[in-house]
This record gives sequence, structure tokens and C-alpha cells, in this order.
Amino acid sequence: MFNNLKNNSQGLTLMETTIALGILMIGVLATVTLLLATFNYAQQSEQEIVVVNLAREGIEIVRAMRNSEDPNKASDVNIFDNSYDNQKFHLDSDDANTVVSMALNSATGANTASACSQCQLYLNDG
Repeated sequence: MFNNLKNNSQGLTLMETTIALGILMIGVLATVTLLLATFNYAQQSEQEIVVVNLAREGIEIVRAMRNSEDPNKASDVNIFDNSYDNQKFHLDSDDANTVVSMALNSATGANTASACSQCQLYLNDG
């Protein structure tokens, strides 16, 4: 019986080789896709960790300011005072769905930000 199998096997045909290469390529493609997705997820997670830590730091600063001040004193936090003069900001307005670049200067009154219900102000690094 084994002699018949040996005599009938004549090697791999072109079709069998093509199918084997196709299966191999599908496996390689799946592996590369998985690696790229993992890399992107790792980058996104790293950025989220940085954002969470910065938010925590900001909350700690606000709590420290709150705890160190006189409770009877009215607190007035104003981004348009002299400490932020000539800095570049991005103002993200929820009303207009736009991001406006602006520079603040309290001496010249160049504060062009209009009031909106929920605005987010970002300090530009550049």
C-alpha cells in the first residue's frame, strides 16, 4: 500500500505551490496588520497617559491655590491679565466650530476673543 503512494507522488504542482504561497502571504499580512495596530494603540495610550497626568497636575495646582487662599476672599482668575501678554493661543469655540489663533496684549486691548458658552483655550508652543 505504501509503495503505491510512493509511486503516485510526483512532487508539488504549480497549483499547490501557489495555494501554499497565498496562505503564507495571508498569514504574513495578518501579522503585519496586527503589529501596526498594536503600535498605533501604544502611541495613543502614551498620549492619553500624558494628557491625564497633565490634567491631574492642573487639578492639584487649583486645589493648592484653593486651599492656600483666604476662604472669605473672592477669587478672580483672569487670563487677560499681564502675565499672559504676547503669548499665542488657540481659542476653540463650540458655537462656531472653529479654532481661532490669537495673541493677547492687555496694554493695547488686543484681546479679540468673544464670549461663548464653552470655550477651550490652548497655549501655543510656537
